[in-house]
Amino acid sequence: MAYGPEYPPPYYYGRLKVRFPDHAAVSTSPFLDMTIASVSWENRIEQFLNVGAQFGAYLGERVRVTARVALPTSSLSDQFSHSAYEDGNTIIEKSKAASLFYGATLGIVAVGNQTFVLAPGIAFMRTDVSDYGSTLGLSLPFEWVTGEGLRVGVELDLGRGFGGKYRELCTNNAYSSPCTFGERTKDRESGSALWLQFVLGFGFNHPAALAPDPATRESSPPVYRAPPQYGY
Repeated sequence: MAYGPEYPPPYYYGRLKVRFPDHAAVSTSPFLDMTIASVSWENRIEQFLNVGAQFGAYLGERVRVTARVALPTSSLSDQFSHSAYEDGNTIIEKSKAASLFYGATLGIVAVGNQTFVLAPGIAFMRTDVSDYGSTLGLSLPFEWVTGEGLRVGVELDLGRGFGGKYRELCTNNAYSSPCTFGERTKDRESGSALWLQFVLGFGFNHPAALAPDPATRESSPPVYRAPPQYGY
């Protein structure tokens, strides 16, 4: 088709894409997140819904470190809490209920681009009651960062729980032998540990956008100029 005054060539228009430095996501540091977590520590405690916060940073855009706390939405009962019998006496096994989780993570940035960070590493967690011991596991956080510094993500920590003790209390029954002990403690067995959390937060020092590049213009349908109108 030949173009002339009656049929001028089409032209394209579009919105220039906003660009940020290649490592913008890991440059958005430090950061503060609100968290919602589910916890299951075998032979210890479990809680479906916990709310908390974490503070962290990407050190040198290579190392990810965080410190976090979480509060349970209901009482954290001991998984070992139950009653048994010994020589006709009731043996009650129970430890004090925990009311707080706390811990830290350390990871290496494996993927870090304009909007996404993956930094696998290790996670260490405890409660405010030493009877439940500690957990140590692999940490796998997936985090997305917007151009305004808003952060959303999900993290899965899998490992083992270790250490800790539980208490046994003996109560005398009317038709049984006297208790051979009043209270004693036993070591807890190790077990699997899971921590799954969702995060929503904000990162500081997000880099400014780069100058627009016409080569990154978003494509749009062609727009044809109307042929000129000639009057008499």
